[in-house]
Amino acid sequence: MPRKKPDFENRDLISIARWSLMLAVVVASYAFAQVDSQAGPSSSALPTCMVGAAPVVPLAAPVLTSDSTKAKGCLVDAGAIGKEAKIVDLRSREEYATFHIPGADNQPMTALMNYGSKKAVIYDSGKLQQDAQLLCERAARYGLKQVQVVDGGLAAWSQLYAPAHALEASRLNDAEVSSALLANESQVLSLSAEFGAMLKSIQSSPAARGASRRLIILASSPAQLPQVQKQLTRKPGGRTALYWIGDAARLQTLISNHVAQDQKRLEGRGHSSTCSSL
Repeated sequence: MPRKKPDFENRDLISIARWSLMLAVVVASYAFAQVDSQAGPSSSALPTCMVGAAPVVPLAAPVLTSDSTKAKGCLVDAGAIGKEAKIVDLRSREEYATFHIPGADNQPMTALMNYGSKKAVIYDSGKLQQDAQLLCERAARYGLKQVQVVDGGLAAWSQLYAPAHALEASRLNDAEVSSALLANESQVLSLSAEFGAMLKSIQSSPAARGASRRLIILASSPAQLPQVQKQLTRKPGGRTALYWIGDAARLQTLISNHVAQDQKRLEGRGHSSTCSSL
């Protein structure tokens, strides 16, 4: 039978193994500490992963890209649409069934890819000039070089040819009114003095507003709709009137929320070279 090793020999072997493991841990910890000290305080894994959003980035003025500049050339006034023009309504089937430009087909944008170099006039549910410009850019990305967009959509068209539908077609929702006011490119008509202070805090470019083809009407009550209705008539090439109904406190909240959302989009997600979740 093999001779059994004494207990003291086994204890010595275990002790040596423990000391070797402890030494390896110390050496590894020292090595990581050196790497961290050379990389700087922001490279430590745990603190970086627990950092929240990036520093606040101030809001910047919008910059017109080359596509945006070209888009302006594709806008067409509702009064300048030819009688033989091919008109396409890009809205939903439900919206189309409620009210549309007579003779317009209801098709999605993807269906227009078969048009090639054919001419067409299109519109969607957008009312603001920035909406029309974005639609122009979409058409350009689809390769639709001969397509024009109705500037002001159904609101502009109804104010020319269908006054019975103008009130419904020209009303701005909450998101649209905050976007229109923050763009600071439209004339604004306030039917209530309560909007005065709020408008002063966000308007800064009277020259641009003076040349605008949009009039934004702010009403505090449905009782002011007769005053609004008087503004919803236009001549070909004239400005399109749009309106919103609500109180000044609500409008201030809408604008503050809009600015906060824009700020979030500019900040983006946090970034870390050592934390894959950021």
